[in-house]
Amino acid sequence: MAKGLWSSTTNLIGAARRILAREQPATIRQLFYRPVSIQALENSTPHYHKLIRVMTLAREREAIPFEWIVDRSRPTYAPNVFDDLEDGLRALRAGYRRDCWQGQPSHVEVWAEKDAITGAIQPVADELGVTIRVSRGFTSTTRVHEIASEFAAISKPVHVYYLGDHDPSGRAIELDLYDRVSRCDGVSFHMERLAILEEDIRRFKLPPLRVKLQDPRAAGFRRTFGNQAVELDALPPDELRRRVREAVESHIDGEAWTRALAVERAEKESIEDFVGRWKAGRETPPAEEEPIEKTARMFGVSVADLKLAEEINQADPGLFEAVSCGRITLAQAGRKVKKQRKATAPSRRLAELGLTGLVTEKEAKRAMALASVPEDIFEAAIAEAIETDEAIEASIRRLTRRYNAKRRGDSRRAGSGDGAASAEGQPCPRRFEAL
Repeated sequence: MAKGLWSSTTNLIGAARRILAREQPATIRQLFYRPVSIQALENSTPHYHKLIRVMTLAREREAIPFEWIVDRSRPTYAPNVFDDLEDGLRALRAGYRRDCWQGQPSHVEVWAEKDAITGAIQPVADELGVTIRVSRGFTSTTRVHEIASEFAAISKPVHVYYLGDHDPSGRAIELDLYDRVSRCDGVSFHMERLAILEEDIRRFKLPPLRVKLQDPRAAGFRRTFGNQAVELDALPPDELRRRVREAVESHIDGEAWTRALAVERAEKESIEDFVGRWKAGRETPPAEEEPIEKTARMFGVSVADLKLAEEINQADPGLFEAVSCGRITLAQAGRKVKKQRKATAPSRRLAELGLTGLVTEKEAKRAMALASVPEDIFEAAIAEAIETDEAIEASIRRLTRRYNAKRRGDSRRAGSGDGAASAEGQPCPRRFEAL
């Protein structure tokens, strides 16, 4: 392997490299449990420290990439600042991400007993957009209240997947956290342990630890699980990631997820366009409206559905939001909008004609019930009814008879030459224009 190293060290570096090539990223402790499980190293503090020294040497000599081994136990806290506006815009462009879970039927999170393993599962959690919460032992009252408050504001089922040690404290931490969050404000959620499971010890040949008898929870643990305990770090990182991915993806509505990603792509293109225009030193002009066919292809929907969605959004934004989140179908929302428009049609028509306040909505609704009345007859009838104090229905019926008589080619002239209709059978607009 590397010149000048003892053969045992070279062998250890080679074994670690093969393990990490399959399972990276991993922590030093996760890596340590892999040779321990095949008895290549002893499960002891001296051998753990030996691995740390050898892995330091291997990375310094570039035998193992630094990014293959992660350390989340020493977080960095830095302010979110930028060199200038251009730097901030680049960060916006690179970091924008749409919450694809807002249109999903469930809310999903992953909880871990220790921070050390987050480096191994975070790539999957980031990809799927789920939150990881780390308890670091028994959770404080403040943190329990914060979690319960967040869950109480979520109006859909909440599912939590737990990762913890298989030992007296690890099992007690899981039960304690679930019980305290559930009792706070009556929050309801489902919680399931993904690791460590009792059967994992035999399946993956995990190196067991003796249960600490001084632990006050040891007696209960031994009655239920026996005398073998295992740390969460002992499970192979790739198996942890597989379980997290499988559990989270079981709650994903693929169609809604695909739609959300299409929207995200369009939004990122808008950010990219804005950043490009800003860098060029030009004012951003109003965005040109895309042809509806191109927009429909971009979102993977039909032109008819896109037109209906735009109509719903204009008529009732709240209803459109319900469609976006999957609480109601597009067709159901379309029927609701159609019903709303039908109910408000008289008011809107009176407003268009400038007759609000001159004719009651009840009169207009009765008049509009005559479905065979053309629009110009309706306008002229209202004009005459206002001028002569005649009932709107009577005026519409009279003008309709006159209109139908002209259509049949009847040469008889309706009325007594009051000028309500022209020779072509159309109402005279003079009185209406006078309004």
